[in-house]
Amino acid sequence: MNSKHVGPAVHRIWLLMHYDYKRNTDIELLPPNQLMALEHIMIHPDCTQQDVADALHQTPAAIAQSMKKLCSAGLVERSACPGNLRANRLRVTEKGRMNAENSLSMFEAEERKLLNGFTPEEESQLWSYIGRMLDNLRDPATVSLGNRELAMLVMEPHDCKSGSESSN
Repeated sequence: MNSKHVGPAVHRIWLLMHYDYKRNTDIELLPPNQLMALEHIMIHPDCTQQDVADALHQTPAAIAQSMKKLCSAGLVERSACPGNLRANRLRVTEKGRMNAENSLSMFEAEERKLLNGFTPEEESQLWSYIGRMLDNLRDPATVSLGNRELAMLVMEPHDCKSGSESSN
């Protein structure tokens, strides 16, 4: 049996990719959750925050936080929904479109670099393995969570249990 550990290797790949992003560009890259939100708004102009939350399987509160950051950075603009003053329509600004395109091209370049030298068959095999690993970790409590909610769940304090039934 191989003594190597998958988790630390995958984490190191993620860290090295992000290090490459930062050192190879002067472009401020968007975090993946904000980039996904921008992409959704570009495809669905005039959508609402709730539409984005539903599409990305994120909580409305998480999307509201992202929209606040994207709006203050000038990447998204809000306008009131006719007939529903509590909801806002969202549109990506030209600055937001350019930022999203730059971020996407950097992410795609990093993925090409990461998979350099892989044959199409090896890439297919890799995605098959990754899919199986994700399936192996599938849990009803986390299956509907986006990455941001999952990260927040991981960061919550852990109530240590001994593994045996506790009696009160």
